[in-house]
Amino acid sequence: MPPVLSITVSHVEDGWELLIFLLFAITLSYSYSHLRNRMEKVKRQKAEESILYEEQLRKQKEEVNRRDRQMSIFYEVMQATRDQK
Repeated sequence: MPPVLSITVSHVEDGWELLIFLLFAITLSYSYSHLRNRMEKVKRQKAEESILYEEQLRKQKEEVNRRDRQMSIFYEVMQATRDQK
């Protein structure tokens, strides 16, 4: 009875073809894994940059609002001073 689920190579050429195929499959899987890790890193960096950008926009908006309030107070003071004269 022949062995079940065993690899037998009857010709040397078949062995080389199997070896080349296995090396190609290993190289391809390594490249895919490396590419996937880089893509995940890029996604994380984009998310971090987006968060930082939104925080910067929020701070700029707060600064504009603060200056707008200051200008409103200044304008009110100028109007009150003008009305007193």
